[in-house]
Amino acid sequence: MLLIIIQVFAAIGAISSGYLARIFGIIKTIRLTIIVWIVSIGIIFIAEDKTLFMFISAICGIVLGATQALARSYIAISSPKEKSGEFFGFMTFSSKIAAIFGPMIFGIISRLTDSQRLSILSLEILFIAGFIILARLRDQSAIH
Repeated sequence: MLLIIIQVFAAIGAISSGYLARIFGIIKTIRLTIIVWIVSIGIIFIAEDKTLFMFISAICGIVLGATQALARSYIAISSPKEKSGEFFGFMTFSSKIAAIFGPMIFGIISRLTDSQRLSILSLEILFIAGFIILARLRDQSAIH
């Protein structure tokens, strides 16, 4: 059930994030999604109530879809046409690396601390790193 909720809301996030990106730009909108990720993870860390957990999971679904759609849009806009395959290839490679290291960090922290709450909280470091990296990117995609 949780997976269905996340996927439905991810579709909503993917579609609706385009409107925000047109106004504020892709990078600023991705930064906003990262802030929502960080806050959501913090709430999940302290959540005791199942209803709150499900609500935050829906929010995570929205920013999941938004982040993925916006990242692809940014690559499409910022990459030179003759090298777009290379740029998307690097993005795919980076996604594979993240798919390895995210769960690995989660598992290591969970094993060392015997706490999945601390494990999920430790992933905020990755979002903060992404936020810092985005500060270095140019964004010319907003409506002026």
